[in-house]
Amino acid sequence: MRYIIDGNNLMGKLLKKVENKDKNRKIVINFISKRFKKYRKKVLVVFDGTEESFLREGINFGGIKILFSKGIEADDKIINILKKSKNIIEEVVVTSDLELQKRAKSLGTQIKSVEEFINESLKNEKKEILPEKKIKPDNIDIKFWMDFFKKGE
Repeated sequence: MRYIIDGNNLMGKLLKKVENKDKNRKIVINFISKRFKKYRKKVLVVFDGTEESFLREGINFGGIKILFSKGIEADDKIINILKKSKNIIEEVVVTSDLELQKRAKSLGTQIKSVEEFINESLKNEKKEILPEKKIKPDNIDIKFWMDFFKKGE
């Protein structure tokens, strides 16, 4: 299974304010990297525009391959990637762009909205934190500590 992520769409939902495109792309890549590194799934992130100072076309950043649309819409770049796919039903497009969802789905790919992707990522992160175990002391422990503190009086 490979995730093809509409990078600008994810960036817009994850970061409400666009300050510095380069910095925001780093934040998006780090968010994705933290969540996918453990699962060893293939991830392709497509951003609109051209490469920035820190991100280069085709770079593999923590298991994530980064592409730029370079003169065409990122949506069209994603569709072109899907058309070349050898196993379209194993592709998952992550976007909340309804038009892109419709186009990708018509090719037979799976769709996940950016909101679903973020929520599942955060939910999985919470599951990995082990729940605190509640240990009930037995009578021997209680007696030991009661005696221990009585001696200290």
